[in-house]
Amino acid sequence: MIGYDVVNVNNKKSFIFARKIGEVFGSDWLIFEPLIYTFSKKEIKKANQVLKNSVKNSEFVTLIIIDEYGRLETKGMGIIQGFNAVINTNENNVVPLIICRSDKINELNELLKDKVKKIIVLKGNPN
Repeated sequence: MIGYDVVNVNNKKSFIFARKIGEVFGSDWLIFEPLIYTFSKKEIKKANQVLKNSVKNSEFVTLIIIDEYGRLETKGMGIIQGFNAVINTNENNVVPLIICRSDKINELNELLKDKVKKIIVLKGNPN
């Protein structure tokens, strides 16, 4: 795997979000140790904006998938602004589906407990 791209399903546009360290260079790339990926600062802003826009004027029930609440977000970085917009929305028809690592579940539950009606935790089989 060389990295991750973000896809806006509304307009089908995608953009580079993360690449393995050493694959890209420049001041626009955020290195967060001990991760093996570097993240585009410009595209982090764009990803946050996509999430923020997704909760505005939701006419229909809208499933918003956030992949993932991870190490950057726990440090107030990454897509935390968009994440907060989704979980703090007053729109009743927004359904967030948040993916996180097993070591972040308790922290994520604490963040969500007063913000969503129901939390369902599904754990994958590690085998």
